[in-house]
This record gives sequence, structure tokens and C-alpha cells, in this order.
Amino acid sequence: MDYGIREYSNKNDLDINKVGRVIVKYGHYYDIYLNNNIYRKVMAVNQISSDQVFVGDFVHVVNLDDEHYIVEVLKRRNVVSKEASTTMKSYHDKSKEQILATNVDNVFILIAADQKFTIGKLERYILTFKKKDIHLNIVITKADYRDKTESIRKEINKFYPELNIFLLSNFNADNIEDFKQLIQKNSISILLGASGVGKSTLFNNLFSQDNQHTQSVRTDGKGKHTTTHTQMLYNDLLNAYIIDTPGFKTINAVHSVDESILFSDIMKLSKYCKFRDCTHSHEPGCAVKKAINEGDISEDYYERYLENKRIIDGQIRHQKQKERKHK
Repeated sequence: MDYGIREYSNKNDLDINKVGRVIVKYGHYYDIYLNNNIYRKVMAVNQISSDQVFVGDFVHVVNLDDEHYIVEVLKRRNVVSKEASTTMKSYHDKSKEQILATNVDNVFILIAADQKFTIGKLERYILTFKKKDIHLNIVITKADYRDKTESIRKEINKFYPELNIFLLSNFNADNIEDFKQLIQKNSISILLGASGVGKSTLFNNLFSQDNQHTQSVRTDGKGKHTTTHTQMLYNDLLNAYIIDTPGFKTINAVHSVDESILFSDIMKLSKYCKFRDCTHSHEPGCAVKKAINEGDISEDYYERYLENKRIIDGQIRHQKQKERKHK
């Protein structure tokens, strides 16, 4: 158990004694795993702000007067991020990006059966968090609500049968054991989802102990965040690392997303459209519309594409307007 530091150091020809890993972030302080020890409330030097260091980061650490300091954030393999919530945005913040964690292998998106579900919300999750080097899983929690769970599963399968869906009950020990099989050895997995979906309960079940302080969740499912800060822990039974994050209310990508993640069929066909800037709505010679008319692409799938494109284009347009206003 070294939080991947040895492999990272060897691969990048770094001094392993000076490479640490951020495992907890709270405000301007960090818990760092370094040289087989955990150093708590470590600070970064003044040149590095708190919005530059995140859980999962490999960092260059030095010891000055018996105090450890982060002096450099090392190269990242990937970043898991979303648009920051309104309360987190400052007037001068142009990117409004909230990085949740870095250098991860698996993303588990948790959706509660007892909360309102829309296929649009799921699509925003996928468009935001799915990347080529990250394995994505959809977890429907509170599967004890059998009718609601089955309804959600069927709706997802209708549009995206290729997605990996796991039905989870946090009160079924055998079910928890089955879930553990999804986590590969030495991998780093992050649990994501709205407040009250059962992330912290799952997190605790994976470790079979109360690893965190949780806040109450109201019976209407609109409870406060059950996790107060992002943390990564090593699970010796799984020989893997798990990252838990505070729940969130909104989910939008802050960056231009890759539409081929969800709509690869349409993206492939668009290459054969008569016009390069074809919107696949009214233009002559549209390969996508032709495929719909011939039954190769369903109307439902096409409507989902148009809806997401409308939302994404609107977000990007709004972001550019904000940036121009703040210049």
C-alpha cells in the first residue's frame, strides 16, 4: 500500500522520497501520504493556491523546519471535474471548474431509486464524467424500491443498452460483496452522485466501519451532504483505493464535451453529410436524417441527441458571454 507513488515515481524518474499523494483535502489543508506515513494538515507554498491541489494529485513535498510543504503539483493522468455550483463561483472565476479528483481509474455514478430520475440527468453525468481512460459504471442505489429500480433500469437500457448498470442495496451483505467485484486490484475508484443517494453508506460498507462523520438525510431525500470533504482511503481487503466526495445538486460539464461519448452513431454518420456544419435538422443531404428515415437510427435516440446538443450549446454560449462580460 503506497497509493501508487512507487509506480508513478519510477515511471517519471522522480525521487520517491519527495513524492507524496493528496488523500484528503479540506480548505487550504491536505493530508499527504509520503514515505509510508500520513502527514496531516499540510499546506502548499504561497505560489500554489487551494484550487490547484486536489485529492489524487501526486505532489512534490519538502521538509522545512520540521514542517512539510507542497511545492509542486506533478503531472496528472486525468481529471474528474464538473461545473462549480453557484455558491462556489467567484466574480472573477472564468472557468468555474470544480475538480473533484485526479488520476482515477473508475467512476461510479450513483443514482437513487427513491429520487426523481430523468434520462437527461443521466446523460449529463455521462457527458461530464466519461473519458477514454476512465471506466464508468452506473449504480442504482436503494434497490429495495424494486418497482422504481426496475423502471429506471429499463429506461436506461432503452436508450443506452451498452452501459454497465449495477443494482445496489446497502442493506444486503451479499449485494455489497457483488459490488466489490467491480473494483479491480490497485485501482482508484471515485463515488459520485447527488446528496442522499447513499454514497457515504456504501463507502462505509466497503470498509465495514464508520470512516466518516455523516449528516442526517431527510425523509424526502433532500438531505444535506453526507460527506463534508473529499477523501481517498486504501481498502486492504480489496487492495484498492476509494474516493468519496460530497454530494452535489447540479451537474453540468464546464468544458466542451465529446458528444461521441453518447452519440457515436450520429457522430460517425455526420461525416457523410453534404454540409460540414450540418445541424441534422433541416439541411438537404443530411446522412443522419437519412438514417432515421431508413430506420437505422431511432427517433428516440435522435431526440435525445437534439436535446443534449441544445443544452450543451446553451451552456457554452452562456459561458462565453460571462467571460466577455468579466474581461
